[in-house]
Amino acid sequence: MSIEIFPADAERLNDIRQIFGMTGDPSWCKCQYFIDENWNQGADANDLALQTQVCTQEVPAGLVAYADGEPAGWVQVGPSTRYPRFKPRGHQAAHSIWALTCFVVRDGYRKRGVARELLRAAIGHARDAGAEFLRARPTDTAINAKNSAGLFTGVLSSFRAEGFEIVNRNHSMTLVQLRLAAEPT
Repeated sequence: MSIEIFPADAERLNDIRQIFGMTGDPSWCKCQYFIDENWNQGADANDLALQTQVCTQEVPAGLVAYADGEPAGWVQVGPSTRYPRFKPRGHQAAHSIWALTCFVVRDGYRKRGVARELLRAAIGHARDAGAEFLRARPTDTAINAKNSAGLFTGVLSSFRAEGFEIVNRNHSMTLVQLRLAAEPT
């Protein structure tokens, strides 16, 4: 399976909607939980918010993965100031600190490396944009083996394999970070 990843933009909006699907948590949340205090106003409101983010933001709202040319996955990543509800202990929002908040992988493409490739692309995307750190709050499945819907923030072992360090733990949810910029000399 060949995986290609591109920045989310207006041209890819319908592919992103296909990834989110028509049923399940992503279909109504549309990755608005960390952005909007009123994220639970319904699927239509969240879809409109996602459309605005994808079509108008200078820094892409996320990345889209294609497996053999088919829309397969999405990752939401950007400056942490974009995500006012991303508040794990030990994190303070800053433009130089980026946050990776959500993964969505379509049925049929799960457990095939799509999320891992999205994570790698998000690291490169944040680094290329000049971020100093990339943070996330993945689940430690050694402590809590959640179902796929409960793993939308990612899996700790994948982040650790890419060099992320643990900042703190809150049960199975773990704040991790990766330094992207060189240490000042």
